[in-house]
Amino acid sequence: MKKTIIFLVVAALTLSMILLGTACKTATETTAAETTAAETMAGETTAAETTAAETASSEIVEINYLTWASSETYPAKVIEAFEAKYPNIKVNASWDVQDVEAYIQKQKTAITAGSVDVTAVRDEMLKTYIDAGYLVDITGQSFLNDYNPGTLDMATVDGKIYGAPIAQGFVGGYYNKSIFDKNGLSLPKTWDEFIAVCEKIKSTGMSPMATNLIDTWVAEQAVYQFMVAWQLDYPDVFKKFDSGELKYTDAYFVDSFKAMNDFYKNYVNPESISWDYRNIVTKFYEQEVPIYLNGDYVGVWFTDVKKEAPTDFEMGAFAVPVPGSDEIIVPTYATFYQTAITSSKHPVEAMKLLEFMCSAEGAQVTTNALSMASPVKGVVNEVSWLLPMWKDVATYKTVPIWHSLQNPAVNAQLIPGLIEMFSGSLTPEKLAERLQNAQDMANASK
Repeated sequence: MKKTIIFLVVAALTLSMILLGTACKTATETTAAETTAAETMAGETTAAETTAAETASSEIVEINYLTWASSETYPAKVIEAFEAKYPNIKVNASWDVQDVEAYIQKQKTAITAGSVDVTAVRDEMLKTYIDAGYLVDITGQSFLNDYNPGTLDMATVDGKIYGAPIAQGFVGGYYNKSIFDKNGLSLPKTWDEFIAVCEKIKSTGMSPMATNLIDTWVAEQAVYQFMVAWQLDYPDVFKKFDSGELKYTDAYFVDSFKAMNDFYKNYVNPESISWDYRNIVTKFYEQEVPIYLNGDYVGVWFTDVKKEAPTDFEMGAFAVPVPGSDEIIVPTYATFYQTAITSSKHPVEAMKLLEFMCSAEGAQVTTNALSMASPVKGVVNEVSWLLPMWKDVATYKTVPIWHSLQNPAVNAQLIPGLIEMFSGSLTPEKLAERLQNAQDMANASK
């Protein structure tokens, strides 16, 4: 009996030593393969494994998303798709602000209060937020590899990337092909040809073009060709405003504002001052507006109104010539950059939302919801009937859209200033002075 007990004790001690040795090996002698597996579990979990792990979790994490761009289905559709993939993350989305200054102020308040985790930043505010340390550095994230060349440039500072755009597009004009054909008009290739087209239309008793100044931001679109001329005549013009090398009160720019004012008064329907987007699109469909200067990103407007006022004519898009240039130059943009906020209380979940929205899967939902072109490679809008019209416009030489380069404090004064000038309550000289004052204040605050 004693031998049996001794044997069992020895066996138990032997087994303990074996187990202890195994544990020591696990703790101190992990093979390279085991190390790789451990690292994979710690920091390189695949998307499928992450999803499965999160699905198993019963804890719901809530994060807040603020965006400018909106439609009947955006951002609702992309949030819906995200939450289906990550059921333990609930996204509280806000997109009810439509005025530029109000949106920026709401965004600043939310960021400084720490009440937003992911937000869509307008391109003119990127550098301000980056300099303030508000935006997460997303350099090296794999989803950035799928973006079209150049679309990340605006969100890149000192080689680091802080955001990825929602959409990519062009500025130009929509036109009524029936009116052009009826009057023997062809698409203009020079500024003089464009003015000749406007004069011909004007001789029929129609205003050549119209816009919708109730939606204030379109004021720039009505005269954008002049600001493109600035970019051609003075490379890095907005950097030169920032450095003080150029001033808005210089004779060149005052004369440019005068030319904008004359162009508006001669060729833009005066009712534009009281029209919103539904008015302008409806009038275009009713063939009372031959040309509407704006961009491909207003496609959602055309689509919404088309349901109520179907067209019985052919329309198209064209690149509007620039004063003083022998070649057509098209402003292009990659706007509303999705960003993660450094003060987020849920940085992991915030990054997952950012990654999803910027992935091909999320971008597909976004491009369809907004009826806008996607900056993500291989993502093609499946629903828009307008985007194909811009195919030829995309073949011309491009420049970055001006308001993404202009100091945001100055741009905030430009838009209402243009409207006041068009309505006759502000002279071109006073507009130039107002912009220079805003520029001086911005420069002084650096």
